[in-house]
Amino acid sequence: MTFATAQIPKPSPNHLILIGRIDAASFQQVKSCYRFLTEQKQCRIELVEMLPLDWQVFKHQFQEKLISMGFEKKAKGLVSDVVYNADFSICGPGGILFEMGTTGTGGKQWSDKTPRAMYESAARTRLKKHYKALAKDHGVKFLQIGVGRASSSSEDELQPLGDLVVMLFDRECPKTTARFLSLVEQNVYNDCAFKYITDSYIQCDYVPVSSETVPDECFDQKHSQIGCIGFARRLGEVHSNGNTNQFYISLGAIPEFDSGVSRKQCFARVVDGMRFLKMVAKTERNGSAPLVKCGIMNAKVVEF
Repeated sequence: MTFATAQIPKPSPNHLILIGRIDAASFQQVKSCYRFLTEQKQCRIELVEMLPLDWQVFKHQFQEKLISMGFEKKAKGLVSDVVYNADFSICGPGGILFEMGTTGTGGKQWSDKTPRAMYESAARTRLKKHYKALAKDHGVKFLQIGVGRASSSSEDELQPLGDLVVMLFDRECPKTTARFLSLVEQNVYNDCAFKYITDSYIQCDYVPVSSETVPDECFDQKHSQIGCIGFARRLGEVHSNGNTNQFYISLGAIPEFDSGVSRKQCFARVVDGMRFLKMVAKTERNGSAPLVKCGIMNAKVVEF
């Protein structure tokens, strides 16, 4: 779909806009990276494909905006086929894909022959800067959860698979996220096994630190995608006051968790490391019981 320049929506911290010339080779290459970016569910990402004339008008306006903000040198170097229409107060000039056109970064030239992996690497770097800006300017908190799996059913020692980056919804669920952070800071989830693996979610084992339960606070965040995190309920509990210390991570949309007696509160979401989560989900199992030990190796607050 092609948009006129005037129809471009205003970006926000959770709304990234990738803009490019529809006939540009580098834009087509960035579009191949688009699938990777859409997996980072923390942000809503929109593609804006411009006709050559619209692109020239937008590029001119973009340069003028850079100059007005004191970035004249950056404006003069703007020959990229793809830019991110950033809110400069959040991400700084250029934004997530500013450098991913023909101008290149670090002396590298980007073209239609550039491997997709290089675009993914650049996108991941820019996303980390975006997370840092959210943490610094908006007080959003992030966790890093290292996951692992044993090499065989006879082994008990976990081998690292990789790290999940988790964003907490502390504005919507302040008491729940504060409790979760407290448990993480007490290292209670370190070396905690995943007890259940189903087609819908992964759930960690019981953490024997407290019998206290916490009531739900907010149901605004839906279980609409992979990576949603919430607390499990005590056995036999069907109301929202029976949340335990065990948490689950969704492996896709779970609409039944958003209504009726099964409704649960989503208080956090995995925003990076989806491939490691999917590796855990593929662990051989008998019913919902993993046949090979897998679990959390460590969990900590991310310091940007």
